[in-house]
Amino acid sequence: MKRSLLSLVSFILSIMLLTGVLLIGCATGNTAEEAVEQVAEEAGEEAVEQVAEGDGITINIIAMQSDDQKAAMETLPKFEEETGINVEVSYFTWDNMMATEKMDFATHAGAYDLVCGTDYPLSGYVAAGWVEPIDQFINDTSLPDPQIDDIFDSLVYAAMERDGKIYGLPITMYANMFGYRKDLYIENGIVDDEGNPKVPETYEEMRQNAIKLTQDTDGDGQIDQYGMALFSVKGDPLTYDLGPYLWAYGASFVDMDTMRAGFTTPEGKEALRLYADYILTDKVTPPGVLSFAHAEFIDAMRTGLTAQGIFFQEAVGNPMEDPEYSQVIGKIGYAVNPGVELPDGSIRRFSNIGAFGLYLNKDSKHKKEAYLVMNYLSSAEQSKERILNGGKPFRISDFEIPEVMEKYPFYEYVKESLEVGRSMPQLPEWETIVQIFIENYHNILSGSQDFDDGIDKAAEDINAILEEAYPE
Repeated sequence: MKRSLLSLVSFILSIMLLTGVLLIGCATGNTAEEAVEQVAEEAGEEAVEQVAEGDGITINIIAMQSDDQKAAMETLPKFEEETGINVEVSYFTWDNMMATEKMDFATHAGAYDLVCGTDYPLSGYVAAGWVEPIDQFINDTSLPDPQIDDIFDSLVYAAMERDGKIYGLPITMYANMFGYRKDLYIENGIVDDEGNPKVPETYEEMRQNAIKLTQDTDGDGQIDQYGMALFSVKGDPLTYDLGPYLWAYGASFVDMDTMRAGFTTPEGKEALRLYADYILTDKVTPPGVLSFAHAEFIDAMRTGLTAQGIFFQEAVGNPMEDPEYSQVIGKIGYAVNPGVELPDGSIRRFSNIGAFGLYLNKDSKHKKEAYLVMNYLSSAEQSKERILNGGKPFRISDFEIPEVMEKYPFYEYVKESLEVGRSMPQLPEWETIVQIFIENYHNILSGSQDFDDGIDKAAEDINAILEEAYPE
């Protein structure tokens, strides 16, 4: 793939942001597995060949520096060979990716034909008019069908659709789920009638297990094994961790009916207090937990410091089984998140889900070709290669690929999590709202702010924003 003028522009933008850019070539891909041949055929395999007039066109993509996104991009050489369209990918960390995209939008440079994001950036991008719908290409029968019916509804809502229009297609997904030490459950008698680990059905059960698993294992008078790992750094991870609690208890960050803060109800406060009690009352979390982001959470689980937690997708599977770093190989079990028992005995439970999607920059000069790249990266035809190389499943048919399910048996719980998935409110104001909530609630967790005062202050400031945007 040749370096283009647009890539040079992106390099200049990255220097201005003091961040590094990696331009890569992509490894040659394989054909689709028989398990998804039907889906791929329905998507219109021959349609790619109809646009082979793309010789000389370069499509520039901005993506996040992550193994799962790289796994998707590494399927591109076959596309380039078939279409004559060149593709260049620039990788950034999350914060620098967001900043670079916004600079590109603001200057109308069009350095990137396809931009990457998740649910709440997409809402802001749509409101600002920075990205445009792809419905015209989806409805064009001469182009490949993206097979949206094969994508989980929860992901379509989270990362693709706004105001009845489709703005992008996913290239990876995330869904949190319960992870626990199978061996410690058995050793501590947390088992069913057959002696197998008894996975908690409710958050209260999980809390009691955490208390039981917090121990001084070497008898030196100091706790060295903690019952809970939290994703509680002062930032977006905190609300990602909290979402399933609030939703299970019947509350929310924003009540979409009243368009006001939705966490000040008795149920909302019960959920938020339970989470805070892990740290402040039960003492089942390790020192430094308020700084736990991705790396810290993963290290706490794979070194044996913590015994259970709500795992974000990047912590599931490979990080726990890596012989170079993990001390818990073969000892981690997974399940769908706990929930809250309802009067009829059923369990109301949710997973916080979303997807990283590619979106069409309004300033792109090659929109049809950009759509073809987007559709190819998201297609069922590429699923097997993408997932086996480290990507994530987001299509219903992905869970029907035998090699995938054999390599990643815990994906059965990922599928369950996507089926009970829920995402953050799709509001342009969400980026501001979430920062207000995080600031106040993190202060509560640190003990520097009273619980009720912090919740009330967060609600007051959030409602001021919502009242202006959505007056009664």
